[in-house]
Amino acid sequence: MKNKLKVNIYNRTYNLLSEESQEYTNKLALVINSKIKGMMKAIPSLSVQDAAVLTALDCLDELSKARSEEHTSE
Repeated sequence: MKNKLKVNIYNRTYNLLSEESQEYTNKLALVINSKIKGMMKAIPSLSVQDAAVLTALDCLDELSKARSEEHTSE
């Protein structure tokens, strides 16, 4: 069942439909907010959009490496 959720990421509210809970989605948003803020602190000249894209790449890199480690440990 899809849940109607609202999540705030970097001062912008997004309306979502998800099978996940609001609590879980809020936890993800906290991580994303933290990563975007860290990216913008490290490179102050970045726009929010550029920081979000670089954060997405960083998250996918982490996911890919974690999956790769899972496959090598099997």
